[in-house]
Amino acid sequence: MSALHLFIDGSVDPRSKIGFGACLLLTSLPLTSAGLQDRVRTRRFSETSSTRLELQTLLWALQELPVTTCPLFIHTDSRNVAGLLAREDRLRKRDFCARSGRPLNNAQLYRELYPLISARDCTFIKQPGHPPAAQRNLLDQLFSLVDRAARLALRRAD
Repeated sequence: MSALHLFIDGSVDPRSKIGFGACLLLTSLPLTSAGLQDRVRTRRFSETSSTRLELQTLLWALQELPVTTCPLFIHTDSRNVAGLLAREDRLRKRDFCARSGRPLNNAQLYRELYPLISARDCTFIKQPGHPPAAQRNLLDQLFSLVDRAARLALRRAD
């Protein structure tokens, strides 16, 4: 196995604070996204927000992955998730607190995520959110499967 590709996304209803995270793990990139919809997994989260849901979904997916030495490419449309590595030192230096000294809203999630990320050779790839279908490359198509699964799970929960 040369590399793993993890696609994550979430969809949340801000009124009810219910959200669904979705993930797709691939051991190699296929030539097409056809037939992969059944491999997308979803999970319900309560008392969440869009930012929190993206972190919760990543945490859930990483906790279920065995630690391996092969590279892990994490595909997300979340700027917050894509920038986790760049912000780690600053967040740790401030003990996951804002400049005011108040703990960050998602401090506990960051504390749980960073050891899981550090245990792997992770690279975060920022996917464009919703490019037109005609302009989607294979990675966009794979990400779209995860995006649609999260939105569908949320609609079905209503």
